[in-house]
Amino acid sequence: MLTPKLLNSKRRTCLLILLVLNINGYSLLSQLTLGHYLIAPIWDLSLKMNSLILIESFVAIPLLLFTLWSQFFLQEWKQASLD
Repeated sequence: MLTPKLLNSKRRTCLLILLVLNINGYSLLSQLTLGHYLIAPIWDLSLKMNSLILIESFVAIPLLLFTLWSQFFLQEWKQASLD
């Protein structure tokens, strides 16, 4: 039988998993911004554009590493389902 506490726990676990998948997806897609350099060489883009592309790519790496670490080592999603 689904009690309100268990239902809330399952809902929280599903939302947490969805959130982690979205963050991982964003981080991986941010690495695709480097694909701009396949279309246009680095010297054809402005300094501002190159800076924004590189900053987005570099910021996404720690975000991805943190979420993977949290997902596999902290396993917060299991803790949320046990509460």
